[in-house]
Amino acid sequence: MSSQLSDFEKKTYVERRKIETDRFDEGMRRQHDPRNDGDYDLDWVIRNAADFNRQWKNCICKNCKNVKECGFKLATDCAHFVEEKNNS
Repeated sequence: MSSQLSDFEKKTYVERRKIETDRFDEGMRRQHDPRNDGDYDLDWVIRNAADFNRQWKNCICKNCKNVKECGFKLATDCAHFVEEKNNS
């Protein structure tokens, strides 16, 4: 990655990955793609946005170089944490 992501870009990317991961898990549970049952992503945001925002504020992922690989886990402690330095 040649340039750093903004805080907003990181959060948006991680939230999209979290939705994708949850959708996959739900599809495995139901044994079919939940997108076929309506607007899964919008329903996810309505149900989970407040909790996601709380977890995002408390996670260390937003300050990690590996945020794109595993940031959707919203970890508060991580063996793969590599601090991302600001270039400002």
